[in-house]
Amino acid sequence: MSVGSFVDDERLKLILPQACCYCGNNDLSIDHLIPKKRLDADVADNLVWSWRSCNSPKGSNDALEWSERRGKFPSLLLL
Repeated sequence: MSVGSFVDDERLKLILPQACCYCGNNDLSIDHLIPKKRLDADVADNLVWSWRSCNSPKGSNDALEWSERRGKFPSLLLL
């Protein structure tokens, strides 16, 4: 990973909303869009803000599978 990618990540944190990408709540933790079990890597592109109440039931599903299972269209923050 290059230094430039860290700078880009920090810049994005300043302009993107700090809210759960699934529901918009601002009581935040970090979630992996694609579960670490499937991706086998801990990369910045795979991390999003998530409310614990959204993150826990998502379990090992990816974000799109979880949205489909709940019968909801993925949040615009996620897309």
